[in-house]
Amino acid sequence: MMSFKTFVVDVREKDFWQKNHSFCFRGQAYQGLFFSMLFSHLNKKNYAGVAYKKISLDDLDQKTFYGTFSQSILGMQTNYWFGESIQELSEKKRKEYVDYFVRYQGPHTVVFFVEGSEKIAANATCTTIALDHVVDYATACQVLALFECSLDERRITLMKKVFQQSEALPLDTVCLLMQYLELMPTKSPDVAADYIMNILGAAPSLSALTEAFFAKDAQRFFSLWSALEKEYPEIFWIIFWSDHVWRAYNVIQFLQEKNFVQAKRMSFRLPYSFINRDWQKNSPSELVQAYQNLYSIDFALKKGSSFTALDLFYVNYFNGKFAGL
Repeated sequence: MMSFKTFVVDVREKDFWQKNHSFCFRGQAYQGLFFSMLFSHLNKKNYAGVAYKKISLDDLDQKTFYGTFSQSILGMQTNYWFGESIQELSEKKRKEYVDYFVRYQGPHTVVFFVEGSEKIAANATCTTIALDHVVDYATACQVLALFECSLDERRITLMKKVFQQSEALPLDTVCLLMQYLELMPTKSPDVAADYIMNILGAAPSLSALTEAFFAKDAQRFFSLWSALEKEYPEIFWIIFWSDHVWRAYNVIQFLQEKNFVQAKRMSFRLPYSFINRDWQKNSPSELVQAYQNLYSIDFALKKGSSFTALDLFYVNYFNGKFAGL
């Protein structure tokens, strides 16, 4: 498997995409902004010789599917990019299509993303690229070089300060950071770095807090909570947890029904670790009780009497009180 650090260097070579007919990105989570910038850049530079065409597999029936990828008109080649559409298929169809693409020999070129938990055939011939979920400063610099983003000395200093506060950032966040750096004033790097960290939500992050919550990692959760609690008003936290608990409940219901497509869609805003493994640490009935408790807290807040209610909510959740109701 090709490392992401190797990929961001090698992909700058014009013949990179001519070395195979199938390229598989494999990672913890789909990085939409990165891929959007990548294929926009490839089309602009004409690195692949032929522009990449994004296509959704949901739009193809089985007959059209095999006809599309096994034939070419007058020898014309098409480069297909599937985005995250493979992940939205049913488990049976996803396995069928992945097995087909990892051994694909042409005449076209296919590029697709699968999650790390997806099983890939031992006789796969595709070029598999490990998609890092988070990247360090050195890799971020290579991403900037890939997209030909040239920063002056002050902006490089600013970028270093951001990474001093957070050793690694999500790949999509790095792509967003590039755009901010091009527009950001650089007279006060310290102030600008703090501002960027806030708008990027780099550290500590709400996603990390949510991940610790549903993983029932109380020590990590309360460490993050102490840093984040005062950043938002109480009503924000009630709305925030109500939304996440509601989504988590529905994801578990869909997973238990083996409705993986709906589970994936409902998992929006939830951490990847939840749909991958942590959903098994929570029960639907427990989440119903947690949701009802949040409703009571919301009612109390509007009446002006919600003192320490959220802290009690967390303690009850981690001590399994909701599970026992």
